[in-house]
Amino acid sequence: MFDIALDDATELDIVFKHDNYNIVINKELASKINSIEIFFEKGISKSGFRVLTDICWKFEYRFKDWAKNSPNIQIPII
Repeated sequence: MFDIALDDATELDIVFKHDNYNIVINKELASKINSIEIFFEKGISKSGFRVLTDICWKFEYRFKDWAKNSPNIQIPII
């Protein structure tokens, strides 16, 4: 499960629009995903959007630009 972060789309991204939300996913990362589910989860200590995918994470992915935290990404805690 992944958290969602706020980020601006670039030429390296695909933008999906759904229910007044823009979902921005890196094109290379998107090519590795067959299905994705985004939902809002309300918890006692933390609430927010979560992402479930069928991606099979490989060790070498950690060196990809899309796997690194960008300095302009903010992870919202609701």
